[in-house]
Amino acid sequence: MQKSTRVKCLDPNYRENICRNAIQNAHSSYHACYTQTGVHNDIEADFRPYYSIPVKSDDRVIAVLVLYLKPGHKQDLAEIVFLRTVANVLSLFISLYKTRQHIKQLTHYDQLTGLPNKNTIKQHLSREIDKSKITNNKLVILCIDLDGLKRINDSLGHKTGDGVINVMAQRLLHCTSSNDMVGRWGSDEFVIVLHNIKQNDEIFARIQNIYQHLLKPLSLHQSISFHQHQQLVVSFSIGISVYPEDGNNAMSLIQNANMALHKAKSKGGNNHQFYTAEMNIAVIERLAIETGLRTALEQNQFELYYQPILDIKTQQITGVEALIRWHHPTRGMIPPDKFIPIAEDCGLIIAIGQWVLEQACLQCTLWHKKGLNHLEISVNLSAKQFRDNNLQQTVSDALQHAGLDAAKLTLELTESSIMENGAETKTSLHRLKDIGVSLSIDDFGTGYSSLAYLKDFPIDKLKIDRSFVQDVDHNADDQSIVRSIIALGHNLKLSIVAEGIEKGEHMDLLESLNCEEAQGYYISQPLPESQFIEFVLLSQTHINTESALAHAIIPKNRQIQKAH
Repeated sequence: MQKSTRVKCLDPNYRENICRNAIQNAHSSYHACYTQTGVHNDIEADFRPYYSIPVKSDDRVIAVLVLYLKPGHKQDLAEIVFLRTVANVLSLFISLYKTRQHIKQLTHYDQLTGLPNKNTIKQHLSREIDKSKITNNKLVILCIDLDGLKRINDSLGHKTGDGVINVMAQRLLHCTSSNDMVGRWGSDEFVIVLHNIKQNDEIFARIQNIYQHLLKPLSLHQSISFHQHQQLVVSFSIGISVYPEDGNNAMSLIQNANMALHKAKSKGGNNHQFYTAEMNIAVIERLAIETGLRTALEQNQFELYYQPILDIKTQQITGVEALIRWHHPTRGMIPPDKFIPIAEDCGLIIAIGQWVLEQACLQCTLWHKKGLNHLEISVNLSAKQFRDNNLQQTVSDALQHAGLDAAKLTLELTESSIMENGAETKTSLHRLKDIGVSLSIDDFGTGYSSLAYLKDFPIDKLKIDRSFVQDVDHNADDQSIVRSIIALGHNLKLSIVAEGIEKGEHMDLLESLNCEEAQGYYISQPLPESQFIEFVLLSQTHINTESALAHAIIPKNRQIQKAH
């Protein structure tokens, strides 16, 4: 016997086919039993499908409304209009709901990782602080920064960098409990809020667990576009603050954890630091220096000091290194190692470096006009200056404005500053050489010390770092290192300058090793311009009198310290 229409209408598969057809067609449709008579006369069924209309959102069918009528019911256009109205209202409300959810996602969650963002982290931490006031449990805030993510972005591309961030986000979720919060605070920084910490030992155990998870190598199967068989280990730094010891509100706890994070990064990264009150003092000090730096150039608070460079063979002053000093109106003399790193971090080093270069070139020209034509001048370039696209033009402009022969200018770079992106570095160095200046590697031996870059890069001089020179007269290892550097430089046709000369024994040994030039407090401390001229003239008068050269200006009881 044929299956009755009644049973057919109650069959889920039959009704599913109606919906599927409506979805595929994506438009309203009448059903066959009504298309000819307009009257349902199948008395075996209590109802049959008459009219279906899809409900759409973003041009996609997400539901189907079907109108069923009883036998003998005539077509009524009002019912179809009503059904269409219901479908339109549903589409509108669904679109509004989806828009609201999307706005919520944008407002509260990071788009790359799906983790809670800054706003959500702060709100969550505020709620947990309120709970902890009742339970007396500790909260631990970890600020985690991925070391070297910029190098990954620059060398492997931002897509790979995003992949690294995603993998690290997933690892952080796996190594924390469901009660903890993991959020993304910035480009390469995460924040973790650990709950219900009762003892400090728990903090160390949790941090150790994070290290074990994050330091695993990243490889191809983790959706990162490395070359075949290539793996990458990403180190990270952690700053830690604890509630209630280190703050009583969300922002103070996060800020203090960030201070600890910066301390960890200043120690070279790949370590963790707990917040201390001394860090806050250091931050206030740093802010004061940064604020002062922004007006120091305008108010002519900087001055150049000059440290002589001696030709060991002729005992003549042949060159000079220009070194910046800051005369603060209220704080007095601020040493370079206090303000140069801050100037680099806040982006002021480019302007300050340009000022140093211009002033050094002008001063060298003035010396030449006074008859000291043999003097050459050296200027240090920071890593950020070296990566500045306008560096070649800046150097050319400074030389042209001062009327200085390019051969009289030496630009000193550190090993670390020239090791990033070898191809670009080589191009930049050759552009500087095209101007006619000399190039020197400062503090040689303390960085990468790669033979490859000495061979490939157009370097003219090596400056042996003072750490190898200060004990060279009685330390066999230092003697071996210095002897090897000098031999290496000479084999590559480079001239050698030894820094940190502090006594006559240093000079004697370096002379026996055929080192060309020397610089250090035994010769002279850095001097203001007027004293430098006096020193050069005096050294010419007493060219064969070593004691006069060493002590003409320097007090005997002056404490020897590294020249900056």
